[in-house]
This record gives sequence, structure tokens and C-alpha cells, in this order.
Amino acid sequence: MKMNLVTKYESLCIRRQRRPKIRTIVLLCCCAYFVIWLVQEMNSNDKLVEDSKRTKDPLVNGVTLEDEPDRDYTENFTEILATDHKIENGDSKINDGMLEAIDQSKNEHKAKHFIILSMPRSGVSVFKELMNRHPDLWCFDALLLEKRKPERLAITGGVPPNEALYKYIAESMKKKQLHVKLVGFKVTNVQLSKNNLTMKGLIDYFGQPNVIIVYRKDLLQQYLSLQLALARGKFNSRAKPNVTKVEVNWDAFTRYVSKIRQGYADSLSTFKEYPHQRTYTYEQIEKNITAVVLNALSFLNMRRSAQSFVPKLSKQNPKEISDKIENFDEVEKLIEGYGNQRFMDIKHLGTNDIDSEL
Repeated sequence: MKMNLVTKYESLCIRRQRRPKIRTIVLLCCCAYFVIWLVQEMNSNDKLVEDSKRTKDPLVNGVTLEDEPDRDYTENFTEILATDHKIENGDSKINDGMLEAIDQSKNEHKAKHFIILSMPRSGVSVFKELMNRHPDLWCFDALLLEKRKPERLAITGGVPPNEALYKYIAESMKKKQLHVKLVGFKVTNVQLSKNNLTMKGLIDYFGQPNVIIVYRKDLLQQYLSLQLALARGKFNSRAKPNVTKVEVNWDAFTRYVSKIRQGYADSLSTFKEYPHQRTYTYEQIEKNITAVVLNALSFLNMRRSAQSFVPKLSKQNPKEISDKIENFDEVEKLIEGYGNQRFMDIKHLGTNDIDSEL
């Protein structure tokens, strides 16, 4: 009997000794999880800063037409008449009367993939973020961004053959398609040019995918948005911006406009008559992003979802142009003289008469 009591007492002591060990293990696991999360957040912020530093090019006031860091969002275009643009205090408005209704035509083409063609600061990041809330759809961010290419290609810095890039994109989408019905990816005009690819080549390889084109009409606003993002080191944020004004180098801005126009012209020229495409502007997204996202999902033949398509990110630069430019007094007359050349409608790209775009 005495031995049994001793044995039970020893057993009880052992169990009590084990309990603190279990608590310690649980606590250590929680701490490890927190550290991993914290490191990921820090790496994400570092990536934004690195990307902002990486986009240096003396041709465009220290800015190349590279991609935004990955975070996280019809043929009918708006006809803007030159007489509709009234410049007041150096700013020009795009009012409701200048925005054509979103194309509501039915798309019967049920493709396996889709492509979003855009450029940075055109609203596509928040647009893509909201699209990805649909349970049956996923859109990759820029798969052709240099850092995301296959490792061996990123190390050498070489441009691989088209077939290698096509297979890389296809393999990335195939893995994701195990979990969703429709997979697509975003590509920019710059990435197409750097990798010697064309939209027609992508369309042919991926079996006639549906194509969404996103662009910004007001190129001065787009340029300022890019400059401000680079100055802050953040491209998307929920926090109040710490930089609200930048100086404008006018020659750099006009070169930027030429590059943006030429980039879209080159990309669109290879699939101008392609029937399965729809276009949205930043201005349409800004006015009613939920309506644009729902329209895009309908265009892609996705079922209606109960998900919320209201963005969490807010505009970082909701001010007049005069409030964003540090040297506004110097460039005000240049802006007025530039007139409608700062606005773009991709329907008319490639024409000699710039004013005909508007």
C-alpha cells in the first residue's frame, strides 16, 4: 500500500513537471509565429523601398516605367472634346459628362484564362485586389517582373526565349487553377518590350484569353502619382501619406507622356482587331470601382458573388494638381500651354493629330 502511494505521488509530480513544459512549448510556438509574421511585414516594406530605388532612369526624372510592387487592386471609350477641358488654377477636371457608360455588352467567350494589360498608377492594383475576392477567380500580379522570373533567368539577367516564358507563366497558373476556376495575370507594356513578347503572342499561346485593358486618361495625374509614390517609398498604403508635394521637371514629364503613349500603341497594335477585350479607365475606376469590378467579372463570365467589392485602400493623393506640385508657379503656364496633350484615349493612339484623341 505504501509503495502504491509513493508511486502515485511520483507519477503526480512527473505530470506536474510536464505541464509547464507544454505551456512553454505553446508559448514558444506563438512567439515563433509572431516573429515570422513580423519578418514578412518588414520584408514587404523593404521590398517597396527597394523597388522605388530600383526604378531609376535619367530619362524620366529618375523614373523608369517599371511596375508597382505587388500589394495588396470595350471598345467604347470616352470622347473628350477639347472645349470641355477648362483649366482653372492650373488644374483640369474630368467631369461626369466626359465619362462614357461602362460597356454592358454580353461576352459569350468562355476562356480558360485572362490577361490584364496596364501601366503603374492606373488603378489596376486595387482593381486586381477586389477581383481576387471572388472565390472562383485569381489574378497574379506581374509574373514577368524581373524578380519573379525563374531563378536561373533572374540571376543571369538574360531575356529567355518566348517559349520558356510562356511555359513559366502557364506552370504558375496551372498550380493556382487547382483551387479556382479562372486564373489570369497582369502584364505591363514595359514587361512585354523587355521580354520581346507581344500581346498577340500571349493570346495565341494561351488559347484566346479574355483581355482587360486599364489605362489612365490624365497622364499628368499619373506622373504625379508615380513621383509621389517614389518619394514616399510606398505605392499603396492605408496610412496618411508623409509626402504630399513633388517638384516637376517638365522635360521629364513630356518624355514620360511619350513613353506611356508609345507603350500602349506598341502593345495594342498586335491585337487591335481581337474581339474578346474590354477597356476601363482609371477615371471610371475612381468614380465607381465596385461597378467596374462587377462589370469585369461579368465580362469574364464569372457568377455573381456575395463577396464585398469595396476597396480597403484609399486614394493617397486626393488633391488638386496645384496642391501636389512644389514648383507649381514655375510650371503653371506650361501645363496650360500643354492643353489636351496631357490626356490620352487609347482608341486614337498612333494618329498624327493628338487633339483628335480628345
